[in-house]
Amino acid sequence: EEFDFTMLRAVTGQCRRHLAKVARGNAYFPEIQIQLMRKLFQEQLLSSAENIERGGLVCLLQTLGVPMNTLQERDAILHMLEEARASAAAAGASPKDESAAIGFPVLLHLLRA
Repeated sequence: EEFDFTMLRAVTGQCRRHLAKVARGNAYFPEIQIQLMRKLFQEQLLSSAENIERGGLVCLLQTLGVPMNTLQERDAILHMLEEARASAAAAGASPKDESAAIGFPVLLHLLRA
């Protein structure tokens, strides 16, 4: 069977949809920034865990320069965290989770918020 324009169009459409889904899941960060943030995220992981706890999140956010010095700033981050969980879930990057642990996709959406 020949590969015609209709087939090419279908394949490129699938690629565009896949790339858009990946970009949404990564909160539209460029790959180089994702690699750096993933490295910092992994430094905060406990043993073989896939998610960081809130204490690790605080350390990570401070490392990334996110201000969390006052109670108001910390409360704002916690509020944004819930929005980031919903955003990551809506992007298909992370299941909607109410636990205290934070996965990497949620971190990306938090930093984008």
